[in-house]
Amino acid sequence: MFENVGAKIKGLAKCVCWVGIACSVLGGIATFASSRGNAVTGIVAIVIVAAGGLGSWIGSMMVYALGELVENSTAQATRTYQLLEEMKKMNARGGGVQYASAPTATASGTLNKSNDISSFRMSDL
Repeated sequence: MFENVGAKIKGLAKCVCWVGIACSVLGGIATFASSRGNAVTGIVAIVIVAAGGLGSWIGSMMVYALGELVENSTAQATRTYQLLEEMKKMNARGGGVQYASAPTATASGTLNKSNDISSFRMSDL
């Protein structure tokens, strides 16, 4: 039930969009059918179809975007966890994580290598 929530939210957004568009079209047809030749009511029917369909589409886009965010954040969390596990394995083997930093030049033009970090281990934290 709570597996793959992002895809379910996106599917719900698509469903709500199509139901909203269908209801707008049916409402416009019903309004037009009851117009009995009245031009103003015919125009109102067209506005119902257009505004209802557009509103349904815009509203469902926001819900669909939420589904995309959920899917992407889940994928990012999974990848971050995998990277953390790889780093832990490297530290357990004694390899450490290598960070290379460029030496900086001082005002006199000499190189300062004090910021050079040759290795970093998770246990250093």
